[in-house]
Parts: sequence; structure tokens; C-alpha cells
Amino acid sequence: MSDFRTTLPPFQPNLQLDHQQNVVCFGSCFAEHMAKRLQDIKINCILNPFGIQYNPLNIGHCIDMILNDYNFENRDMVQREGRWFSLWHHSIFSDQDPAIFKEQLQMSAREAKQKIAQTDVFIFTFGTAYYYQHKQTEIAVANCHKLPKDQFEKKRLSPEEIVAPFSNTLQNLLHVNPNAKFIFTVSPIRHAKDGLLENTRSKAILHLGIEALCGQFSQAIYFPSYEIMMDDLRDYRFYTSDMLHPSTTAIDYIWEHFTAHLFSDITRDLIRRIESVQLAIQHRPFHVEDESHQKFIRSTLNKIESLQKEFPALPFDDEQGQLEGQLL
Repeated sequence: MSDFRTTLPPFQPNLQLDHQQNVVCFGSCFAEHMAKRLQDIKINCILNPFGIQYNPLNIGHCIDMILNDYNFENRDMVQREGRWFSLWHHSIFSDQDPAIFKEQLQMSAREAKQKIAQTDVFIFTFGTAYYYQHKQTEIAVANCHKLPKDQFEKKRLSPEEIVAPFSNTLQNLLHVNPNAKFIFTVSPIRHAKDGLLENTRSKAILHLGIEALCGQFSQAIYFPSYEIMMDDLRDYRFYTSDMLHPSTTAIDYIWEHFTAHLFSDITRDLIRRIESVQLAIQHRPFHVEDESHQKFIRSTLNKIESLQKEFPALPFDDEQGQLEGQLL
């Protein structure tokens, strides 16, 4: 029988992730999906210190500002409906008091610098080659914060405009941690608002930029999440209702590829044990007081205790508290 799908050939990355490493994810909303999966399996992973960043220019700026102890100024902020927002940050960062807000931004950047200094693996998810420049300040903004459209000019990066500054960013990260490794991927989410043809060109530019960066840095690899979505899962049943974002099934499938290629057999076995505990915690009984459920809780707590004896660094405080709260 014919094979009615395109399967990607396996690739052999020159790095593997495990629970001894610290990870930082930068990039688009797809980066958030991957970071959440890493956090769920108890890998120490932080996500987007400045919030979601969609293009390589903003991701690089974000990292450079953190590493260079950037001092935020009034020109970095805009006001809308009584709240202040940062042109460098996602809209989740805001405050009514500009002085307090500026200090919050400064503190967040300082904390991020401390974490980056301890990071072993950096994962970059590039979403688009398009960006918006604030006309008044000439800042390439991370988010337009629903300000009037005429305050911005839409631009598109070239591969060279990605490679040159991001190469400098990677060198800065290697100066902080010479053993750092880099994983690049292109988000499989289509930016249809740019236009379908424009989205295709944008993704192509990102691929060319990443290809050049991986050619420059032996520490860098490319993970094909875009190709898995577009070539392997080539069916609208793998999309959410907007027909643009990957469904949970698609993200699960991409995650399976990620773990199969970037985790060792030992780490995958540990992940299965952690996921067994997480699945048990999600169980919602009809009657907590039933002896069968009480036995189930004690059994799950024993699994956690066993895991922590073998791997003391794994954090299970929240899960233990949740389960112990159901004991009678």
C-alpha cells in the first residue's frame, strides 16, 4: 500500500537535553507551547523575559538589552487608556505609574540576566520576518499595543539583516557561557494577516537566516517544527478553528519528534515517569473520600517520593501539596 503522507528523515543533533540543564525559550507563541512542555516534565525552563517576540530583530534586541544592562527611559514607553506600555515588551507588561513601571522593567531585566548566565540551552522560535517601527522613536517594537496604525511603519527583514545582528547576540551569549547550545526553529503558525504569499516569503527569509547562523556556529542546530507541520501534518484536521494555529494534536506530534531526537533514552524514561505522575494529578474523582481514591493518592505520592530520592532537584512541591490536601 502507498504511504499517503510525507515523513521527514531523522536528523542527528549534536546536543541532547536533560534535567541537569537550564533552558531559556525566546520567540513567538509557539515558543510558549514548547516551554510549557519542558516545564511540565520538570526541566528548568524560563520563557520570554520580555514577553512574546515574533521576529529575530526583537528577540536579539531583547537579549542584548538584558546582557548590556540597558537603562529604560521614557522614550521606551507609550501610554494608552491610562496605562503605560513598553515598546520593547509584550502587552502583559504595563502599569498606571510610569516610574513604577520603569523600575519593574529594570528589575525584570536584571533577574533575566542572572538566569541567562546559568543557561545551558537557548531555544529560538522565529515567527515572522516582518516588524513594525515606531515612527516617533524609530524603535522596532515588540508590540504595537493597539496604538493607531499611522504611528508605525511596517518593514521586512532581509536574511542579512537577521544574520549580522543575531550573530553578535550569539557571540555575547557565548561570552557569558562558552558551553551554551542553540536550537533554532521556525514557527509553524502562518501569519495570514500579512497575506499568504507574504507569509511564505517571510518564512523563507527566516529559513535562510537560520541556515546561515547554523553554518556560522557549530553550537547551533535547526529543529524542523515548521516542516513537520507543513509537510508531515498536511491536513486541516491538525489546525485549530482559525485554520492557522496548530491543534493540540499537532503540538503533541511535534513534541514527540522533539523528545525523540533531543532526549536520551534515560531522559525519555524519566519523562515517562514524570508524565505518569502529572496524569494522575489531573484525575478528578467523583468522591474524594472513597477508599479507592485515597489509595490512588497515596500511590501517587509514593511515586513522587521515589522520583525525588533518585532526582532530588526535581520540583514536586505543588503536586505534593495538591495531593496531600485530598488525604483524609
